[in-house]
This record gives sequence, C-alpha cells and structure tokens, in this order.
Amino acid sequence: MPQVDEFDDEDIRGDAAELDSDSHSPKVYHIQEIPSKGLGVVAAVDFALGDLIIVESPLLLFRPEGPKISSDLQLQSAFDKLEDGKKEAYMKLDNVHPESECPPLVGIFNTNAYDVQESDHADSDDDPPCVAVFNDISRINHSPNTIRLWRASSSAMHISACRAIPAGTELTTYYRDPFLPASERCAALLAIYRFHCACPSCLSPAASDKSRLRLQQSRGRLADLVAWARVAPPSPGLLADTLELLALVQEEGLESQHVYGRVLRHLMCISYVMQMCAEGEEDDVGSNAEAEGYEGYKHMLRAWRLANGAEEVDVRRVELAEEEMMRVAVGRRRTGG
Repeated sequence: MPQVDEFDDEDIRGDAAELDSDSHSPKVYHIQEIPSKGLGVVAAVDFALGDLIIVESPLLLFRPEGPKISSDLQLQSAFDKLEDGKKEAYMKLDNVHPESECPPLVGIFNTNAYDVQESDHADSDDDPPCVAVFNDISRINHSPNTIRLWRASSSAMHISACRAIPAGTELTTYYRDPFLPASERCAALLAIYRFHCACPSCLSPAASDKSRLRLQQSRGRLADLVAWARVAPPSPGLLADTLELLALVQEEGLESQHVYGRVLRHLMCISYVMQMCAEGEEDDVGSNAEAEGYEGYKHMLRAWRLANGAEEVDVRRVELAEEEMMRVAVGRRRTGG
C-alpha cells in the first residue's frame, strides 16, 4: 500500500458497479434546441456535485487506423455492422463539415466522436484510444459542468455533475484539453467543431491563461500539509491561499479536472487540522466557522472522487489515512515529538 502522500485521485479509481445503460427509468435530462448551438442536452431536475446523470453505450465504437479520419473507408465497415436503428440515429447527429470537405459519414464522426480507452486502467502508450459516437452524449455542447468517465468494462460513458446544476441548465463538457493556452483551444474548436467559444475564459484569454498556469503549478503533496500541521500554531494563511485557488478553479470552470480534487483535498485536511486546534483551544488558527468546513469539504471531495471512478471503499480508506496523517502531525507537535 503506498503512503498517503503518494496518493493522487487517479490512484483510487476502481471498477465500480455499473448501472444498466439500457434501463427504462425516466431520463433526468432532455434534448432541445439551444440558441446559436443547435441541439443540446438540458437538465430536467436539479443535480448536486457527483450526481450521475447519464450512462450510455455508444452507437459506434472502433479503433481508427490513424490519428485523423479523412475517408469513409475506415468507418464504413464498422457502420455497416450496426443495426438499422443505430444507423438511423447516427445519421441524424449534427455534421458541421460540408460534403465538399468530407463524406457525411466522416463529417458526423468528426463532429461527434470522443476518444475512449479499451481498458479502464489503460496506459495510453500501450493501448491507443478507440473512438465512440453516442446518440445523446454526443449532443452535449462545450464548456463544462459535468465529469465524463468512460467505463470500458461495460462499454458505457458516465456523465456526472461536477458542480450543482439547476433544472433547466444546459449540460456541457470539455472538447479540448482545458490547460492548453486559450489561443490553441479556440483554434482547435474552430477547426474541428466550427464555432467560436464565447465562455468567460476564452473572452479574457490573457487572464485565463495566467490563472490556469497558476493552478497547474500549485500541485502539492500531503507531506507539505503534514509539515504545516506540525508548526505551532499552524498559520491560517494556508487556508486563505487554498481558498483563493478554489475560487480560481470555479472562475475558470475547471471542477471536472483533477486540480479541483487536489484543492478540495487540501481544504479538507487544512480544515481538519483547524478543527483539532479549535477543540484544543489553540490560538491564531482561524474561526470555528472555518474549522467546521471540514465535513463540507470531505463530502464534496468524496462525491467528486466517486464521480471520477473511485470505489467508495477505497475513498473511505484514503479519507481515514489522510485524517490519521493530520492527527499524528498535530499530536507530535503537541508532544514535541
């Protein structure tokens, strides 16, 4: 078992039980026309962080022969094997590429496909990505409020809320790497999907790039928090700094990314130490209200980890280990150990 400070959220991803993607339970979302976007997916009920919204098997799943689909020769064989209903659904999907540029079969694919792995624990070098096209999920537009998780064991994509989503809100997901410079992201979205992104980050690219670079460089380890917890008394400034990172994540809409999990983990551990200090009546460790944030951050982090594929038993095991590390650090400080 690795030490807790070696854990990252990728390390506790498991093979959680799958929901039946072919169940006939009422959909909690609907597809409708979105102004200036075409069809999109809209929440029919309120969702909280971590709520599972969609589990869907693809209409089409195959491994391309090269990095770019430019001819229907690579697609036709896979398409011909589909049942008639799936063929009809595929051909009804949006196509932003004119027929003069590529055949409709290819244009629909390039407009709607997602990269996926054949294994839930695949190494990208050993297991090149497959591609999948979905009836509903492929209609989700860009600029994310959801987490997208492919489950190879059941050949299904899971879509979960990465923050609170009120009923009537459009569901969205990332189309490109959100940590690319804004100019590169916008250029790729225009080239592949034929639209100009008008999200706040892309409209203020210089400020957004600066914020995202700071978040990328903020990666810390639990060992750093342990060292902080052993200082007498621990400085409340670390809480303020981490809350500032949380605000940046939320401003940039990056709750679906692993940086959000790291920030929540730090806030959970900081709040846990502050709670212990408040119980011990130590000075200068922040207000009781701040210390009481521990349970809230713990709940948020648990929901986020589960939505990213971790098994609940592993999440709880890691939580206990993280708490124990903080408890031991504070205890050693108090005893001079």
